[in-house]
Amino acid sequence: MAYHYKHESKEAVTIKLTKKRMVILLAAIALAIGIFIVAKYYPKAVITVDYNGVTLGFGEDLRQTKSIPVYPNESAINYLILTDKVALVTIAYKNTSIESTQQVTVNAFEIANKLKLVYLTFGVSPEFDTQSVDSFDDISSSEFHPYIVVVTPDIADGNYVKMDGSTVYISGMTKKDLYISMEKFIVAALNITV
Repeated sequence: MAYHYKHESKEAVTIKLTKKRMVILLAAIALAIGIFIVAKYYPKAVITVDYNGVTLGFGEDLRQTKSIPVYPNESAINYLILTDKVALVTIAYKNTSIESTQQVTVNAFEIANKLKLVYLTFGVSPEFDTQSVDSFDDISSSEFHPYIVVVTPDIADGNYVKMDGSTVYISGMTKKDLYISMEKFIVAALNITV
């Protein structure tokens, strides 16, 4: 099969399409259409969020946070954390092992950095502190000084984010669960829709 094309210069261009070339061309077109459909409709991981012009990056797909329950609800955590009344945020933990301290360090860094960026967009700059406690009963929080307690896998009793007064507990049964629970806390605190 041959196709002829005449250009303005009156020179003829002949393109020969054999069966093999036709099959290759159709396969390439089908592959391109398939890639387009997958790219357009297959859900991508949500690992960045634009929050009031500030890009926040996350280590895990934020859609995974949907499986983490929040008590009493996300709005209560948002109301506690995102207010200009907050002067100091303390991230507390029990120092049970070197591994748990490393997990707390990663989570505390993520929490403090993301909240600092968001607070700055509102013209507020509370202090951040970390504190090792012997017992979670020793915590004395207020609306001016909320505590965020990281409950590491070695002492966790589930995967959740729970607010009790002005204290928020972030708990995970595994290292990854704890990280996803921490992301859920940030999603709730910043009122991010996933």
